[in-house]
Amino acid sequence: MLPDEALKSMKVMFATPCYISSVSMHYVTSIFELTHHCNRFGLQCILHMHSESLITRSRNKMVLEFLSDETLTHLFWIDSDITFTPQSVCRLLLIDRDVTAGVYPMKDFNWPAEGLPAGTTKQQFEDRYTQYPFNPIGHGAERVSTYADADGFVEVAEAPTGFMCIKRDVFRQMMEKYPKLNYVPDGPPNPQAHLHWLFFDCMVDPDSGRYLSEDYAFCRRWRDIGGKIWVDLQCKLQHLGQHNFRGDLAESLRLQNRW
Repeated sequence: MLPDEALKSMKVMFATPCYISSVSMHYVTSIFELTHHCNRFGLQCILHMHSESLITRSRNKMVLEFLSDETLTHLFWIDSDITFTPQSVCRLLLIDRDVTAGVYPMKDFNWPAEGLPAGTTKQQFEDRYTQYPFNPIGHGAERVSTYADADGFVEVAEAPTGFMCIKRDVFRQMMEKYPKLNYVPDGPPNPQAHLHWLFFDCMVDPDSGRYLSEDYAFCRRWRDIGGKIWVDLQCKLQHLGQHNFRGDLAESLRLQNRW
């Protein structure tokens, strides 16, 4: 892990796709705290947001913005429904690896079919049953901690881009290895046409036939040319979702002995 002073040598583009130009209150609060942290430690940064109905096009357009500024050293994805701390951001930067990510809970209660043991608290339920988009490499049934390094990171096959840091050289290598991913945008001749790339486009896994979302597809492309993806096991994130609270007043009153 690099010392905090290393942040002064970096210039980060924080990138947030935001459908219908909407972000969560929790995200805004986190960004506000991050701004103060960056000022304190001398980390240069910009925030780029893009409103787009198609997430793949949004991410690819933001990659273009990143590539067009050669002073930027890292592209750091933070989705608009993520709550995070400045410390989690800095850990992904200071570990100094090509692609790093924090993993957040999936938007699913994962309620066990057999029900919960008597006395289970809300905190215990969340800790035990929360699922994460997390696919470690070749660990089988062994404990993940066996493969974690001294800094608390573990190599994975796939990680979500909702909280992911990518070094600039990653894109240089991918442009070299995947020339056919360069595309021509619609509209009049574009002087930045050479910066339009489909690094974040969905794909079908050529081996398993799995449908890979744009983040998993990026990971697959990067790993196919020898790259590695690392997840921070110490990163604690929140993932804002929606839940439709179902109710039956009469039945609730009956069970509460109030009917």
